[in-house]
Amino acid sequence: MPSKVLHAALLYFKRFYVQSSCLEHDPTRVMPTCIYLACKVEEAYRSGESLAKAMGIEPSTVLRFEVPLLQGLQFDLVVHSPYRALAGLFKELDDLRLQSSPMLDPQLLAAPPDVIDKARGRARAAADSLLLTDAPLLHAPGVIAAAALRSAFRTLQLPCHQFLRHAAQRGKQQQVAAAAAGGGSGDGSSGSLDAAAAEQQLLANMAAVDDLVARQGEINEAGLQSRAAEVDRAIKLWKKGLQQQQQQQQQQQQ
Repeated sequence: MPSKVLHAALLYFKRFYVQSSCLEHDPTRVMPTCIYLACKVEEAYRSGESLAKAMGIEPSTVLRFEVPLLQGLQFDLVVHSPYRALAGLFKELDDLRLQSSPMLDPQLLAAPPDVIDKARGRARAAADSLLLTDAPLLHAPGVIAAAALRSAFRTLQLPCHQFLRHAAQRGKQQQVAAAAAGGGSGDGSSGSLDAAAAEQQLLANMAAVDDLVARQGEINEAGLQSRAAEVDRAIKLWKKGLQQQQQQQQQQQQ
């Protein structure tokens, strides 16, 4: 299944539970429908029957919840992936390396091609991990991509501060150009100040992403299993109480 489908499904799942409770909607029923909807939106269609068969569940489980899921998402199905931004950053990096640009960190400029390819793979893996946090709900795809790129180069002990500064300034220039094209104030009178502010904003956002990753890493597997078991018990008790309440209401009506 394409990564863009999995990314969209994960974002739908997260967005849905921002407004809804897992006590009202079983996550094991919501997730298959998120995947089914993502397949349609990302033009990688699979029928509900084939998807249900692959998951070992009934087709009705997938199809029945589609409308409630759309309502919970407020019919906003647009998803912006960090993978495209990440590919753009590495394309910019490759171009600057070909030009031997002074905008690059010296170590990054001198790195062998195979090291850059290794960083490319690690950055994509880092982006995959970041999508499991709350980062996609709080930060733009470009910020997640920049954080993933920095994480990859950190593991290879390669500094990339100058390149990230260039990326932030380039992004600010594109915003100014877009504002000017749209009739906004793009006179560029405070370009250097705006560029410095853009760099500081990018660094602050990446620090916030790093904090999310650090907090996620504090939850070890044993603790996660314990919390999952506690939540499962709470859900069962809630369902049992709801069933008892419904039975009492039926008896009163009779």
